[in-house]
Amino acid sequence: MSLLSRFEKNISERGESLRVGLVGAGQMGQGIVAQLNKTKGVDLQLIVDKNQDKLEKALEKYTSQDKKTVLSQTIQSIDDLELDVVIEATGTPSSGADVAKKVLNRGIHLILLNVETEATIGLALREEAERNNCIVTVGDGDEPVAAVELFDFASELSLEVIAIGKGKNNPFDCFATPKQLEQEAISKKMNPFMLTSFVDGSKTMIEMAALANYLDFDIDVDGMHGPEATYQTLNKIYKPKSSGGILSKTGTIMSLEVNKETRLSAKNWNVEVVAFAKNDILPGTNFGSIGGELIYGKALKSKNSVGMAPLGIAENNTAQNLIKKGEPILINDVEMTENNLFDYWSQQKGLKNID
Repeated sequence: MSLLSRFEKNISERGESLRVGLVGAGQMGQGIVAQLNKTKGVDLQLIVDKNQDKLEKALEKYTSQDKKTVLSQTIQSIDDLELDVVIEATGTPSSGADVAKKVLNRGIHLILLNVETEATIGLALREEAERNNCIVTVGDGDEPVAAVELFDFASELSLEVIAIGKGKNNPFDCFATPKQLEQEAISKKMNPFMLTSFVDGSKTMIEMAALANYLDFDIDVDGMHGPEATYQTLNKIYKPKSSGGILSKTGTIMSLEVNKETRLSAKNWNVEVVAFAKNDILPGTNFGSIGGELIYGKALKSKNSVGMAPLGIAENNTAQNLIKKGEPILINDVEMTENNLFDYWSQQKGLKNID
């Protein structure tokens, strides 16, 4: 039975539509609204975004509504509605943590189109969801879950999965900035910060860390391997060194695009995405956002990231010390803002098992 058939069967047995809230009406959020507009048995009751224009644009896409959809510029509105599922699509770890705090503690299921949050505090969110008898999961259809589907397919064929990952379709430059990529972003009709997060490798590191922590895989080397390869040469490169390849071990995550259930949520904490400096950063400087001018992410084995600041934690916090270009940002370099993200991260440090 297909996922859609299973969903329709569940809705039929339920006898009422699924009550859904969406936080984030950017590119991903707009796509979700368009999809929900075509989906039977779903009632999009709430759309939240700080930008009123984006809210109204999203509502224009939702023409199938039987009831009035609430538009709000604050997540406080979540408290005023009875919802079954909230979809978080802001792409910002701090926002993801704030939404998670609101919904998981009410037993509302949470779908993250915000893998940045999953890669920062995924283990803590899973523990909280289980405690409240609900589900948190990365959304189906994006690359990490698509990779899980390939893994499951191979496993069902009794094949041994040596390595799994994704490929990049743009040149890698960890020091790339939105200013440098602005014209390219305009030509591609993209947000420059989003494009930068692709080019500087942060997005790949984040997605593969989330994948590794769900599958209980590791990375072969800090930063992952990233050789040029084609479909014809992949099997010659991604195999153990003893067989002429590049891997020192199997069960690793590499950098190959390849219904009430968890599709991807951290079960382990094998990989951490650490913040590194794109330029010299002076004390008192705000680190800015993922895909911004000052920081990029690099996936490290968790045992090698002790004392270093996760990318999601460094985002929009302030430097306490001088940090040189190319160096990792240490926890002691960051003047922390105590918020829900920080609280979840603090809890998670007591949950993860690092040998």
